[in-house]
Amino acid sequence: MSKRVLWIDPGEKCGWARALVDDAGNWTELRHGITPWRKFVLALYKVQLTSAESELEAGRWPVPYDLIGYEVFRLYRSHALQQIGSDMQTSQCIGAIRLIGWLSGARIASQGASVKRAARASSPAWLKDYLAKFPKSHDEAHDEDALLHLWQWTFARHDVDPTTHNAQMDLSAKVTIDQGGKDAA
Repeated sequence: MSKRVLWIDPGEKCGWARALVDDAGNWTELRHGITPWRKFVLALYKVQLTSAESELEAGRWPVPYDLIGYEVFRLYRSHALQQIGSDMQTSQCIGAIRLIGWLSGARIASQGASVKRAARASSPAWLKDYLAKFPKSHDEAHDEDALLHLWQWTFARHDVDPTTHNAQMDLSAKVTIDQGGKDAA
């Protein structure tokens, strides 16, 4: 049975990637994008905790997610001075994501940022090629991190061979920040 899975790179701009993941670890209905965190959290709340009827009628993603995963935010000593005066929006965003998950009964998962290196190394060729086209500025590629987290979760939980892994997606289907409100979660 397929699971509806969402992975998030939280912050002022949330990168996100979602897919239906089958028992073999293959992905269908893969979508990803970047959305300002307030708009993202409100969209996730709507998806997880309100009626899905109008969304389904409009042909949008069925609800709710079975698993919501996010990249952990850690304040390291080496970066502490940069956070002076910060209102810690990434932490606020993670708190909202976790609360929505808890209230909706979704499984919550987290991964450290360090898994992205292993995810990139183990990812299938099609994903490596796709990610190579992303902007080099992290600010414009938060969804790249979300895709890597989705892959790492898939790779760790399924006996997946990266040489045969399948994903059905329109490679031009990236949802931009400006479009994020329509299909943000």
